[in-house]
Amino acid sequence: MLCFPKTLLAGAVTVPLLLSAAVRAEDWPQWRGLNRDGVCDEAGLLQSFPAEGLKVRWRVPIGWGFSSPVVAQGRVFMADSELIKPKAKERLHCLDESTGKAIWTHSYDVAYEDWAFDST
Repeated sequence: MLCFPKTLLAGAVTVPLLLSAAVRAEDWPQWRGLNRDGVCDEAGLLQSFPAEGLKVRWRVPIGWGFSSPVVAQGRVFMADSELIKPKAKERLHCLDESTGKAIWTHSYDVAYEDWAFDST
């Protein structure tokens, strides 16, 4: 299955938000955070977005996926899918938190239904 465009957009917005803090933030090592409760105990978080927007530190192209980014020990982990009809692969990317450079990627073949390759 593919995620909906709004979910992809949320993921694309989440990565820069997680990485935009001026000081090193606590790890977000699993879904919904340290205690899986969606609570962030960081101090000094923005109360609103600046009028000029957030500063983007880096961008990395990521395909469709089912997960949120996980940030731990200076690394960002992202899962996505690579869809080249008729084949599909699921991938796990490990990126450097500071630069966005790939540390490693693991991929494996999967079988998706034909509808998964539709771009709409």
